[in-house]
Amino acid sequence: MKFMLKKIAASLEIDHDSKLSTFERDMKKKVLVLVLDEVDMMFKNHGGIADTWFRTLVDWAEDKELCFSMIGISNCVNDNNATRIRELGHSPRELVFSAYKEEDILAILEQRLGKN
Repeated sequence: MKFMLKKIAASLEIDHDSKLSTFERDMKKKVLVLVLDEVDMMFKNHGGIADTWFRTLVDWAEDKELCFSMIGISNCVNDNNATRIRELGHSPRELVFSAYKEEDILAILEQRLGKN
């Protein structure tokens, strides 16, 4: 958790050695949209500490004084980690997209790279 806070602080030019309360006070002056790709992996790899870290992020996103938003991306929508994310995130708004098929990926590549 400390490593991620330091990375966020550095990107926002906030003193990364400050206490969490100081960090949050300084965050009120900044705008941040955090995109977490493979958010479910945080729970698979880090167990209980992930609950604490994710809960902090959700609290920030719900705090109307902070200009903070979070987007979580996951390939798993029906496993235990997805359920945990829903519980900690107070049933966040979900958009579920169907998986790409091989033909879809090939069409995207052909469109971007050409058929040659």
